[in-house]
Order: sequence, then C-alpha cells, then structure tokens
Amino acid sequence: MNFLCSGVFWGSFVVLLGLSIILKELFHWDIPVFRLFFGVVLVGFGVRMILGTSCRPQRCEGGSHPSVLFNNASFSPGPEGGKYDVVFGQGQVDVTGLGRPEKDVAVRLDVVFGEGRVVLKAGQPVEVRGSAAFGGIQTPSGNLPGFGDHLYRSAACQDGKPRVIVEAHAVFGGLVVEELP
Repeated sequence: MNFLCSGVFWGSFVVLLGLSIILKELFHWDIPVFRLFFGVVLVGFGVRMILGTSCRPQRCEGGSHPSVLFNNASFSPGPEGGKYDVVFGQGQVDVTGLGRPEKDVAVRLDVVFGEGRVVLKAGQPVEVRGSAAFGGIQTPSGNLPGFGDHLYRSAACQDGKPRVIVEAHAVFGGLVVEELP
C-alpha cells in the first residue's frame, strides 16, 4: 500500500494524464486514461495478492492508528488504547496485555469486508460493544447474524470499575470475541 502513497505512483498518473491531453489535441487520439490507470492498479493489487507480498502478517504494538488493507495483522493496544481499521483482511486485537487497567481503556476496531477478532483472557474486565451490518458477531455468550448491536461483558467486568472497552464495527464482515482460559 505504500506504493499508492508514493511520488512515483502519483507522478506516473499525472504524466499519463498530461500525455493523454497532448495526444488528444495534436493527433485526435482518445485514450481512456482513467480506465487504463484503474485497470493497471487492479492488476498490481492482484499480482501482489497472488505473490503473497502483501499477505505477510504484521504485528502492531502500541496505541497508534494502523490500518490494514489486503493483509493480516495482530494489534496489541497500549494503556492509552487505540483505533484499528481492517479492510479486505484479517485483524486481531489482543487486549490480554492490558490486564486489569487502572482506568478505562478505549479500543476501537472497524472491519470492512474482512474479519476482526478480539482476544481477551478470563478474569480480565472487558466490555465489547459490537455492531454489524451485513455481517455477524460471535461472542462466548452467543451469536448475532446479519444486522444489529451486541454487548458482551466478561465475568470480571463490574459497573463503576475500570475496564477495557472495545467498540467494534463490522460491515460486510465478521467479528469474533475469543476469551482465553
């Protein structure tokens, strides 16, 4: 994905656009630059997926805002929480390292056309607020297919006590809450 943010990518696009305008004005050639460029980008994504160069699992530490596109990643939020996006991939948010927090820790996971997994350990105060649209939510307390909201609270979660609050949204994807022993 770094290629889409590089100067080579956008420079090539601007050069092709300029050449298209010149060829149209001088020789009356009509080159569909946008469709051609979009096709090249799709072929590039496909080749990267086939070769597996974009499918190496990543490990993201801390509370930054990483995004995953066409990839697999495992996130470990820090004590300040974090926001994580997964699009066309798989992402796992492992909150086991947070233990019993001194204050509420907010973690957000947004999944679009992919799978998100929240991993916690037994005895850890965690509240997962999940919502799904054209997807599903699977928690130790039950499943929610299709549309709707679901609240899962671990056995150790008590009102008024600090906890890890995971807000997760799945659109055309799935969300799994897994409690480890």
